[in-house]
Amino acid sequence: LEACALLRAERLSRTRVTADREEIEPYHDRIRETVVAHLSPEALEAHHRALALALESVGADPEVLAVHFQGAGDHGRASSCAIAAAERAADALAFDRAARLYRLALDLMQPELAGRHVIEVRLGDALASAGRGHDAAHAYLAAARGAQAAEQLELWRRSAEQLLRSGHLDEGHEAIRTVLSTMGMRLAASPRRALLSMLRRRAHVRLRGLSFRERDASQVSAETLMRIDTCWSVAMGLGIVDHVRGADFQARHMLLALRAGEPYRIARAIAMEVAYASVPGGPRARRRVEKLTVIARALAHRVNHPQLLGLLNVVCGTAANMQGDWRRSLELCEAAESILRDRCTGVGWELAASHLYALLSLYYLGEISQLSRRLPTLIQEARERNDLNAVVNLRTRLSYIRFLAADDVAGARTEVREGIAEWSQERFTAQHYFELHATTEIALFSGDGVAAWSAVERSWSALERSLLLRVQRVYIEALSLRARAAIAVAVDQPAEGRRFLQTAEQAIQRIRRTDAPHAVPLADVVAAGCATTRGHTPEALSLLEVAVKRFAAADMPLHAAAAQRRLGQMGRAGEVAVADAWMNAHGVTNPRGMTEVLAPGAYPTT
Repeated sequence: LEACALLRAERLSRTRVTADREEIEPYHDRIRETVVAHLSPEALEAHHRALALALESVGADPEVLAVHFQGAGDHGRASSCAIAAAERAADALAFDRAARLYRLALDLMQPELAGRHVIEVRLGDALASAGRGHDAAHAYLAAARGAQAAEQLELWRRSAEQLLRSGHLDEGHEAIRTVLSTMGMRLAASPRRALLSMLRRRAHVRLRGLSFRERDASQVSAETLMRIDTCWSVAMGLGIVDHVRGADFQARHMLLALRAGEPYRIARAIAMEVAYASVPGGPRARRRVEKLTVIARALAHRVNHPQLLGLLNVVCGTAANMQGDWRRSLELCEAAESILRDRCTGVGWELAASHLYALLSLYYLGEISQLSRRLPTLIQEARERNDLNAVVNLRTRLSYIRFLAADDVAGARTEVREGIAEWSQERFTAQHYFELHATTEIALFSGDGVAAWSAVERSWSALERSLLLRVQRVYIEALSLRARAAIAVAVDQPAEGRRFLQTAEQAIQRIRRTDAPHAVPLADVVAAGCATTRGHTPEALSLLEVAVKRFAAADMPLHAAAAQRRLGQMGRAGEVAVADAWMNAHGVTNPRGMTEVLAPGAYPTT
């Protein structure tokens, strides 16, 4: 006690009172470093051992014990303490800390020690719960090397799922192919083969219906549960990447779950079906979405699993976005985020999907300021987790909009270029469509019609082959994009204008044949661009007036403001100022550039 008092008086140490004890520590870390530097290795090891034993006798924190047993050279006891500390951290939902401690335990273990793979599985679980899918996948693969055959297959499946969830697509495809091959299944070799497989299985689902005989998971064979979960891994992992292959495995997932009768997996399958059922669009799809949502909600509330409830809100938000109900989509996605963040772990993919569709809804609702505020934090969080799925989706589909809103064309181009550079180039996926969309709109903003049309032409055939145009929302967006690029190049190259305007008008006709609330005003505004470029001013005015009203009815005020600005350019006094004021208030610095994106054409300059 006298020594402690002297050290405190000389400002060399200090005491800290915790809930149940008083602790002494060096006053500054430089003091600790200096004292330790003057100890011989033998003395340092002896002090660590004495501290370890003394602290162990009073039930100290196992993480502290792990440090001292490691310093004492007792790696076995240090490893055991690290495992105990990791389990305590995992129970407290401190998954990053748990993962660090499991890694410490593994570093201290003998490589050939029996049961090592159990700790590797726990490390994988902690990393997965922390949303670090790529690291989790490699931990599961390491664990699989020491596991028995049945457990090995499950660990391979978990590894593949984490890779797909986190957007490490090339590794994920390779891993899932191994798992599927073991089960006698495979990914279709092409989108068309996947489509045929999907249509066949969806017909089977329609014929058998959604009835099932309920069984507890313990009454279902491990092999059957594995097949269901593997199909889920593919259906979920490819959902916002490769729609047709994902839909094929979602149909398999649904059939297998209904046959097995296990309630959680059935509820999960029907919930995921809500998103896939919304893809074709139109009244029939809307009716099916409504029917499935009722069934899925009833099952989800009966099972009462928070991850399932969060997933259900995500897929319903996705479906609402697909149908052009932006406010409902935003509401559901924000509800999903609240459940997933507060009550769930290991839901990085579900959170990324909720963010994507919430932000897309904010864009269509014209809330560019909100969009611009939220994006940097979400991208940074995803980057810290090495979640390429979230990073690439946000950077290629949405983040360029905040740069354009700030009138930063160079920043927008860099964002898209760097975003897609991180993605798999093995096949044309939704993310390559996002890049096409972004690159074309950046060129339109810059007033470069030739570059806009070149971007569309360069990727259009690949887009068609991918079958992404089977997704009604993508179909409408892509045709609008093609029409806008054609009008812009017609303005830039009047000698070729007639041919490009015919291309735009063909796209307009196809848009008008769709059944979606936001499709008609998108067709109106590009038709107005064609009309003014041909010199048909009265027709252009009429189309713009209708477009403004229809955009307002479809909850698309940014698009309405662009059409209103074009009306002002054609002589409607005051409309340009009103439209510019609205855009400025909602985060758009350069309304003229944004109008070139949304409503191109040969309009009078203002």
